[in-house]
Amino acid sequence: MLVAFSAWTIANALYVNFDNKAAAKATIPLIFIYYFFYDIAYSPILVSYTLEILPYRIRAKGFALMNLTVMLTIAFNQFINPVAIDALGWWYYLVYCGWLIIELVFVTVFVVETKGRTLEETAALFDGEQPAHDLVAMGGEAATITMESRGVVVDVEVIERRTSQSHIHIEKKIEFHEMRLRPYADRQATDFAITPQVL
Repeated sequence: MLVAFSAWTIANALYVNFDNKAAAKATIPLIFIYYFFYDIAYSPILVSYTLEILPYRIRAKGFALMNLTVMLTIAFNQFINPVAIDALGWWYYLVYCGWLIIELVFVTVFVVETKGRTLEETAALFDGEQPAHDLVAMGGEAATITMESRGVVVDVEVIERRTSQSHIHIEKKIEFHEMRLRPYADRQATDFAITPQVL
């Protein structure tokens, strides 16, 4: 992005200062090249990386803050950029070249690579090892709630055994039986059979 935007800036400066027609024609493909890399980098990664690195408990707040920041920068670009370009001309492009350098340094120094890692491994990078136990507990509970919401009969049998005088061992057996007949809006009712399993 930095290379494409720098070339775009140079081409614009050559056209404005020297009336170079070839530089003006080169500006058009440079705009597309810049936005090609922008769309690979910022469009999908901005949302996915933000959600991936934030702990579950603050994910919604962090996502809202990210969206607020995006909307503020869009408002800045919409209302400030035209005024600044009218006042400074192509020199204003140098502000964005500087900003791209700051972003490059920030990404190189502070952004942690998460490629090839599971969400649990990513969470361990940012939160330490202890929250992984919380994920396991929440995941089991969420799976049970999801199965119940889909019409699967969930039987929980609690067995109490005295392991000593002061401790009671509680063991949960969850068996998933067979999915009930459930009508779907977009297709005919289907009966899904699930082999009974003990978790």
